[in-house]
Amino acid sequence: FILDKKCIEEISPIKKSAENSYALAIKLKNDIACANKLNVLISKSVGRDLFIYYNSNLVMKSHVASGLKTENGYRQMIPNKEILDDILSSYNKP
Repeated sequence: FILDKKCIEEISPIKKSAENSYALAIKLKNDIACANKLNVLISKSVGRDLFIYYNSNLVMKSHVASGLKTENGYRQMIPNKEILDDILSSYNKP
């Protein structure tokens, strides 16, 4: 699944709760091509590992314990401020 810019309804940084802690609040458009497609992928991955990449760089590896409704919004941990700023810049460009 490639998270296309057109699928992003909202994206913003989350205030740091700890040193070197970076995260994004992401809300996807509630349609078949966006939120539903990612929700199905996550549901089919329950009990397995999920790898998230940005520009071919691994951003996060997580074990999927349950489904997710991405149209309601979710948090995405980001490894460092440089990648966080790059993601925000990419998705917030007109």
